[in-house]
Amino acid sequence: MTAPTAVDVDRLPPTQYLILEVLAARHRSGEGHWTFPARLTPAARRLEAADLVRLRSTPEGFEASLTAAGRAAVLSDMYTSPHAAPIERVRALCVAAEAAGTTLHPNQILAALGGR
Repeated sequence: MTAPTAVDVDRLPPTQYLILEVLAARHRSGEGHWTFPARLTPAARRLEAADLVRLRSTPEGFEASLTAAGRAAVLSDMYTSPHAAPIERVRALCVAAEAAGTTLHPNQILAALGGR
């Protein structure tokens, strides 16, 4: 479930929606920004005015990143990046072992890191 925002991203014009989708995908992969061509500047400026993205000019056009409001609008609270997922599995395993008063075997940790 995402936090409510003043903008319904599902009702945005296609270019604005796709800019947000690109930035969400980049965020999920561990990158915080993406460079877009200058021809998309007007659409991106409208997103910036809605406080969904931050813009910075580049020689190729502009670089955009999601603001906190933008992340809340396009990212699920339940999402865990592929980079963080193994660490979250090990953390959950450690919490469960501590609660049960047991000791983890190294193979359990290795399995959690490998997604098994």
